[in-house]
Formats: sequence, C-alpha cells, structure tokens
Amino acid sequence: MALLLSILSVASFLYLILFVRRKLYVWRKKSLREVEKQNGRFVVGLFHPYCNSGGGGERVLWCAVKALQDLSPCIDIVIYARRSCRKKEETEDDMLKKAKDRFGIDNLNRESLRFVYLSSESLLKAESFPRLTLLGQSLGSVIVGIEAIYRCSPDVFIDTMGYAFTYPVVYLLSKGSTIATYTHYPTISTDMLQRVYERRPSYNNDAMISNNKVTSVIKYVYYVAFSLLYRFVGGYADLVIVNSSWTKMHIDQLWGINATTVFPPCDVSQFSSKNLPLTERENVIVSLGQFRPEKNHALQLITLQKLKQKIEQRKSESGIEV
Repeated sequence: MALLLSILSVASFLYLILFVRRKLYVWRKKSLREVEKQNGRFVVGLFHPYCNSGGGGERVLWCAVKALQDLSPCIDIVIYARRSCRKKEETEDDMLKKAKDRFGIDNLNRESLRFVYLSSESLLKAESFPRLTLLGQSLGSVIVGIEAIYRCSPDVFIDTMGYAFTYPVVYLLSKGSTIATYTHYPTISTDMLQRVYERRPSYNNDAMISNNKVTSVIKYVYYVAFSLLYRFVGGYADLVIVNSSWTKMHIDQLWGINATTVFPPCDVSQFSSKNLPLTERENVIVSLGQFRPEKNHALQLITLQKLKQKIEQRKSESGIEV
C-alpha cells in the first residue's frame, strides 16, 4: 500500500509539473533570467530557503556566494529564501551583517546579489506532515521548486539544503539550467532502513511502530519505495558534491554514483595556540551542535554513562586513580 501510494503521488506530481511547464512557457519570458540575459549576465540560483539561520549549512551558503563573486563580476547570484525571512525587523542588509558577524564573510557585492522570496516554504517544514513526513516534505519541495523556477529561472541551479525532489522540477521547467547539489545529509540513508528493518526505536522510528511487526513491515516497504524515488530524482543532478565521507558513502549507494567530497569551510583562526593555549586546561569534554533529533544527543549521554562506569570499574579493580 505504501509503495502504491508513493508511486501514485509522484506520478500525479510529475503530471502536474508537465502541465505547469506548458503554462509557464509564456510567463517565464518575464522571469529574472530573461531580463538578465538581455544584459549578458550569468545567473546562479542558490536554493537555500533557510538562509537567515546561523548553522553550518549557512556558512557553506555564504562562502559559496563569496567564492562566486570572487570568481567573476559577471555572475549574478539569486538566493531562494523563505518569505518569512523578509521580516521588518531583519532586512536583507541585516542578513548580510549576520553572515559577517557569525561567519566572518565580508565585502559581499550587494549589487550582484538578490533574494527571491518563496511563499510556499511552509511545505518544507516537518510539522506540516505528521505522517509520511519524508514523502510529504519531498513532494512539498516540488511545489516550492515550481514557485522558485517561476520567479527566477537561472543558468545554474545549486541546491545547498538537500531538497533532491526539486531537481526534476528544474530540469522540466527551466530553460536548460545546469543542476548542482551540495548535500550535507541524505534525505534517507541505509542506516534508517536498517533501523526500521531491525525494529529499533529511534527519532525516525517511533516505538509504537517498531514494537509492531506489521507496522514495521509497512514502514520498511515505504522506506524502500522512497529510497527508489530518491535515487530517481537524484539522477537529475549534473554535479553532486557532498560534505563528508559518511554522506558520500550513503549518496553513492543510494544514487549509484561517485559523488565528489568537498569538506565544509571551517574557520580555525580563533583556535590558534595564541588564542587557545594548551596549558592550564580543565578536564572537560565540550560537545557543540544543534539540538535536532538526528544529532542523537541521547547517545552521547549513554556513551558518557558507560565511560564513567568503566572508569569506576577500573579504579575499583586496580586501586589506581584514573
């Protein structure tokens, strides 16, 4: 049933894309791309709706913007942003200031950078789909992708957030845009499949499902069907770049490709021996990261608990202070 639902849903959306493609043919002549082409400009679109956040993904985004501007003054950069970024209390200049203050990225050319705001970005939120979340968000990104291409059809479309279901949209609706992706984390992974197969409860596998054999089988079939769809849409990317060997392993397996690994930019200038002396340190472990389910902070607590137990056991056995 899950497999049939997935196939019917994607088939319906592909039909919608083809239908909208015909309707957008005339509208697209008024898009930013056509206006820029008259001036001989080359447009690069960066699909990053949450561009005003302050995580590692946003560092990659703003570093990419800076690198593109340094590459050529003839490149116009468009950032597809969620409409909620366009708040009175946070202007576009404020977002650039945040990039400078948080990531140290300065001297961006404001003239060659513009934002295209997407009103349908709520379809990307997990809370919009309490059930079949992966499929719901992915199909929601199809709608968001349609709006993005309608508002601006670039020469190069770069997805920096991992919304792979936008790739066939760009392929079908744009006028020959090159599609590239910088993937931080696969939408589905072989680890997720394994957890469901082994009926292990996790952030993406509720105990109510994992404790029931029937629901576990249904969810496993759903995940397998989704992974096949994920492989299909991933095939539309002309260039696939990943941020780690872990992500590369999963993307290579899921998409059947050989992705290029480019490690994310990391400013370590503040961690020099001058600013961070090696002497007089405390015996403290510091864990840095966003509080998100997939970060699995609970596993860190379990690990530290076991480490403490082992240390106490060794101390009692040997009588030596550890």
